[in-house]
Amino acid sequence: MDILDQAIEFEYLAHKMYSEYAAGAKSQAVKNIFAGLAEDELVHVQYIKALKESTNMDIKPTATMHRIKEIISETDDSGFLAKETGINEVLKRALEFEKKAQLHYEKELAGASSPEQKRILEIMAKEEARHYDLINSLMKYLESPQTILESQEFHWHET
Repeated sequence: MDILDQAIEFEYLAHKMYSEYAAGAKSQAVKNIFAGLAEDELVHVQYIKALKESTNMDIKPTATMHRIKEIISETDDSGFLAKETGINEVLKRALEFEKKAQLHYEKELAGASSPEQKRILEIMAKEEARHYDLINSLMKYLESPQTILESQEFHWHET
């Protein structure tokens, strides 16, 4: 299995994980957050497949942070995330998965067979780092829901 096939498999695993979290959530806001993360992973799959087929496709940074800010802003219950059963464990697993994905892509850079493969692996590592930071921000939201929207973590992802 080559590097890009491994990357596709990794992204499908992440999509499955986030889809399962979305399906099991009680709150519609939490469902929407995890559905957005799952959607990001499918966009990554499309991008990697396009690269495999030598189709030029630009990958855009995740829009999930912006969507999460909207979800948080629009919900009437600032404690919606804390009310989800087992949310700390879910977020910890997601955090571990994103870090593992990031490290995987960074490691695979050494074995990249072309400048284009190297470029995609660098982009994917950055995307996984963004997801890691996003999940980390959600964990901070659990601690301080009133001030998280003003935090640096949420603003960093807008650029």
